[in-house]
Amino acid sequence: MEHKQRIKKYEFIVNTSNEFMTMIDREHRYVEANQAYCQAHNRTLDQVLGKTISEMWGEEKTVIIRKFVDECFKGHEVNYESWFEFPALGRRCFEVYCYPFNEGEETTHIVVVSRDITERKELQHKVFVDPLTNMFNYRYMSQRLEEEFERARRYNLDLSMLFADIDHFKKINDLLGHQVGNEVLTHIAHIFGNATQPSFGNTARLRKADIIARFGGEEFVVLLPETGKSDAEAIGERIRATVEGYAFPHLDKTPEARITISIGVAAVPLDNIQNAGELIKKADLAMYEAKNLGRNRVSLYTD
Repeated sequence: MEHKQRIKKYEFIVNTSNEFMTMIDREHRYVEANQAYCQAHNRTLDQVLGKTISEMWGEEKTVIIRKFVDECFKGHEVNYESWFEFPALGRRCFEVYCYPFNEGEETTHIVVVSRDITERKELQHKVFVDPLTNMFNYRYMSQRLEEEFERARRYNLDLSMLFADIDHFKKINDLLGHQVGNEVLTHIAHIFGNATQPSFGNTARLRKADIIARFGGEEFVVLLPETGKSDAEAIGERIRATVEGYAFPHLDKTPEARITISIGVAAVPLDNIQNAGELIKKADLAMYEAKNLGRNRVSLYTD
């Protein structure tokens, strides 16, 4: 009797929780689901049980989910964040935890607990993202730079920074107005963002670990963990060339409004940098050296 009462208490806790709780077998079928999860899908429990992940989420989303589910079936606890589209909730961001459920030595099922973090993500977006370009801002870059600098120092890793500034940007605003100037900034952000894509140049694409931010005004920075100075210079040169050859809208009839950028490069440990702020300062100094040498070029910091 005591055992049945404990089970009823557990069921009550699970089914009154706002968190989503499910159990999935090795065929990726749902064998348990709490009320919150079913209600988010506008389904009854009977309409969820027996369904596969792909039947619930569609093939495109399942590709992402399955990667984490399969890792959990290897016996590892897994957690990740992702956006999901629910029939009853719309688009929401969830923090998802996957736990292996073992019978003997075999992981026969996994338990998935998901927590809605949409409000937190939206707040982070407001705090850390530049509203014009949708890039990270100065605050986010400053925070991540401290973290990456400490990691590079602790583990003796390379760390490089690109500091980019649009050449003669004031002339764009004066000739064509601030609206066109803002459009130029969004296109520059697009070029930097596309540096994460395989189609960018030849080998200039950035990695997920690299951090791109609008630092202020017409300044942009790229933080490159585990990247040496020569590789950072190559990335900067390809970004510079892409900007130079880019067909900016509204500028084709105004030759004097040609868009180019100057980029400075500094690196740890090569440039004898003692703290995170010094990495920014030296990359900025290298950028001004590029300006002094005629603009539209990449310059390396030198003592």
